[in-house]
Amino acid sequence: MDPATMAVVGMALAKSTEGFAGEAGKGLWTALGRVVNAVRSRMRGEPALTIWEQRPDDLEARSALARAVRERLNGDPEFRHELTTVLGELEQHQEFAVQVQGNAAVGKIVNVGTVQGDLNF
Repeated sequence: MDPATMAVVGMALAKSTEGFAGEAGKGLWTALGRVVNAVRSRMRGEPALTIWEQRPDDLEARSALARAVRERLNGDPEFRHELTTVLGELEQHQEFAVQVQGNAAVGKIVNVGTVQGDLNF
């Protein structure tokens, strides 16, 4: 996944789970916060960011923001380095957060980290 898409996915995840993280996921949420801050600081005033902040669940708004971030990354090597560094921090976290809401009927939840070889259940 390219850095722009990863950044927007991270921002959407952070927005949708505000206030959810407990002690176990602090490192992950800190890194996600840095992604959000990096994008917001570099994209301030960008219409795509404003629209996404108003409608974070809107897929078109996410796509437009990803395109705008990608364009900015292509023209700003410093931003690309900053965002790539912060996204790299996310890859270091092997923490999982699972949120089940509403009237969900859940049997089993399996979180799988890195798998090398076959995985059978």
